[in-house]
Order: sequence, then structure tokens, then C-alpha cells
Amino acid sequence: MPCCHAGLRSQYLPITMAPSATARYRQLLARRHGALVRLTLFGSRLRRGLDGTVGIRVTW
Repeated sequence: MPCCHAGLRSQYLPITMAPSATARYRQLLARRHGALVRLTLFGSRLRRGLDGTVGIRVTW
């Protein structure tokens, strides 16, 4: 079981998304947040490729 930086153990659920869904979320982020996100995604793409971007969806 993985633990956080404080040593607390927690459950996690590994999730993978389809490449088309990942591309869609990148486009939505870039459209919503503008130039800063576009530059960040571009830098991420250069360093790690398209598979290096991770998205986290938080729901309440």
C-alpha cells in the first residue's frame, strides 16, 4: 500500500484514460486558462511527451 510524505498509508485506484479523452481535457484546460497553461503543456510535451501529462479530477 502506498504512503504519503507523512508516512500515512492510503488506498488508491490507478486509472487510465483513453488518449482521445486526455487530448480533450488538454484542450479544455488550454481554452479555459489561457497562455500559462498552453506554455506549461507545451513544456511538458517537450520534456516527457504526450504520456507525461497527468490529470486529476476532483469531485465532491
